[in-house]
Amino acid sequence: MTADQEIAVSFGKTDMVLKIKPIRILMASASLSITGTHRILMDLITGLDRNKFQVIIAYKPDFPGPGNDLADEIRAAGLEVLSLRGRHLFSIGGLWNLYRIGVVHEVDLIHCWDSLSVAARIVGRLAGAKVIDTIGNPPADDSWKNRLANRVTSPLLNGIIYQSVESREAHQKCGSFMQSKKHREAIIYNAVDFRSLPEYPPEERRRIRNRYGFNEKDVVLVNMGMLNRQKSQEHLVEAMPHILKDHSEVKLMIVGWGEREPLLKESILSRRLEKHICLAGKRRRQEVFDLLSMADIYVSSSLWEGLPVAVLEAMAFRLPVVATDVIGNREAVVDRETGLLVPPRDPGALGKAILTLVQDRNLRKQMGNRGRIRVEMMFHPERFIREHEEFYMDVLGRSHLS
Repeated sequence: MTADQEIAVSFGKTDMVLKIKPIRILMASASLSITGTHRILMDLITGLDRNKFQVIIAYKPDFPGPGNDLADEIRAAGLEVLSLRGRHLFSIGGLWNLYRIGVVHEVDLIHCWDSLSVAARIVGRLAGAKVIDTIGNPPADDSWKNRLANRVTSPLLNGIIYQSVESREAHQKCGSFMQSKKHREAIIYNAVDFRSLPEYPPEERRRIRNRYGFNEKDVVLVNMGMLNRQKSQEHLVEAMPHILKDHSEVKLMIVGWGEREPLLKESILSRRLEKHICLAGKRRRQEVFDLLSMADIYVSSSLWEGLPVAVLEAMAFRLPVVATDVIGNREAVVDRETGLLVPPRDPGALGKAILTLVQDRNLRKQMGNRGRIRVEMMFHPERFIREHEEFYMDVLGRSHLS
């Protein structure tokens, strides 16, 4: 554990040393995958001032979710990662573990990140901790049972962080949370630490393209995300014939994993697109950076988003973005400035927008450069960390730390 911080203060001629107890935060998450949500969690916990905030992470290693690839990486960063028993969110053993962690570690605040949220709200209150939620996606196709559980337990929340303006508005419109005077709310945009991104000189970019079987004439599209209904990669596959009839050297890499992989494979084979589309599977973050460095265009075909980290990372790599005109995407991408927005579920429009950029290298470069500037201005990591620290202090009713 982090030791209490010592500061020297003077009262007239008397000098005293005071010990300031760091704020103890428990980050509760069902999984620790390499999805956007958990990459943002990783950036936050490694960026918080460790003299002022002590962070513990609790997750369910047996939960049947997207995986736990980040657990060892978080431990390597010097943070304590604790396991919760059980495969289910409301496993008695896991709830007891969570309660004991809150009590034994004298946790001041529990920050919930995903589907473990409802359970963590209940346990947090029993353990005497404040509870906040980070809300990314707008309300989509969640079951009525999940919506009811969310609404019923929402009075236990002390704070909500939304990742985009429109996501907040959508939740307010559908009444996702019961309003309370105790609630604090904030909109904190996701961030990309563009300062730490690796540099790729032209020769390295060529080497990476060759490694993946591309040459300099190919125009490479990249899409990243879980292979699920939300990301809707099937519409991107359907868009490819519209592009290839006018430009046969376009190649697409879909990076991710999930339940829709068999459907996508079947769609690719039935359209005879296997020479033009690669399902690249799960990739480590360094591999993701390699792929972004050698790509020409990033494409998001999602039906909804919170504030997509993959899109922000693509912009940080100076890639123009073609994205569906949905919540989340349109707060990241400025239409006709940093990319092109198209209606969701419209392969024809998606293909037409991609073809516009495929055929205009200068436009790609201009939009890519503007995208990088937008990331530096709007999605800066220092702002992201500072706003979280200030929100924690606000929820706890404490004066801001200098």
